[in-house]
Amino acid sequence: MTMETQRGTTGSPGDRSPTGELRVVYIGGYGRSGSTLLSRMLAEVKGVVNIGELRYIAQVGGIENRLCGCGERFRDCAFWSAVGTEAFGGWDNVDFQALLHKRALVDRPWRVPHLMAPRAGRRFTADVESQVSDLARLYSAVSAVSGASVIVDSSKAPSYALLLSRMPRTRVSLVHLVRDSRGTVFSWQKRIVRPDRPEIHSYMLRYPAMGAALRYTGYNLQMHMLRWTDLPYLWMRYEDVVRDPRRHLERILGFADVPVDDSTLEFLHDGQVKLGLSHTVRGNPMRMSDGWIDLRLDEEWTSKMAKGQRLAVSAVTAPLLVRYGYPLRCRER
Repeated sequence: MTMETQRGTTGSPGDRSPTGELRVVYIGGYGRSGSTLLSRMLAEVKGVVNIGELRYIAQVGGIENRLCGCGERFRDCAFWSAVGTEAFGGWDNVDFQALLHKRALVDRPWRVPHLMAPRAGRRFTADVESQVSDLARLYSAVSAVSGASVIVDSSKAPSYALLLSRMPRTRVSLVHLVRDSRGTVFSWQKRIVRPDRPEIHSYMLRYPAMGAALRYTGYNLQMHMLRWTDLPYLWMRYEDVVRDPRRHLERILGFADVPVDDSTLEFLHDGQVKLGLSHTVRGNPMRMSDGWIDLRLDEEWTSKMAKGQRLAVSAVTAPLLVRYGYPLRCRER
């Protein structure tokens, strides 16, 4: 089958680690923290493929048939068509409503303690095994079609990371990405047009300030809980990644055992990054951009976020702000 594969792949189908493991770099934490940018930069490295937020493939791909990061409809995209054929004999053989239902049973924030427990109820265990079986087929197909040795998934949810870690012969490495809570909350309140559904004029999901602040705390605390497992864990801040992308990309690549030499990061140059084709499911609208992109901190919140809101979010998220090295009091710009 002739198709355009995502930039950064090796072109050798099914190329895994020397031990035969499927390697997944999982970017976790809370949304609007720069995970789309980070995952796309990683995908410019040879042998790495970025699939976006595959946790949502049933809804945004199978049911809504949104645009892939390459600009084609999910079912028309050569990459995802090949993945569907490899995994299930074609997407027409998949009951996406059933997949959604199965995910709802096991992949929720309140399921994290159950997924971390050494033992769980028989029914829950059976539901988890069924979900993991589907995921194993899907991720193996992504590896085979892309030829990549490392898959980057930016789904962020801690519960989904635990499900991926149960796939056989798979090594999941956690990259816990955080951002200043005020910037994250402000971003969740923006009215951003959803570019992957051009047939309707719709906006990305929004949360009120306190709702987003509580979710920020909950998701990040759960990511810290995952350190109690045996999953490899690496923590970093969005602001640091943008200020010094080379250093932090090298950290992640070393963490994932991806060889790095002088040519590995040639797509970085003078505060810019050159991004190629991206076959991604869901994510920030920038997943559909390519070419040279300026690496600039998004600090709009420092001048446009209401003072009362900024103080309230600072109070709710204060323990994490201190832990992450952010100032509790920020001057308006």
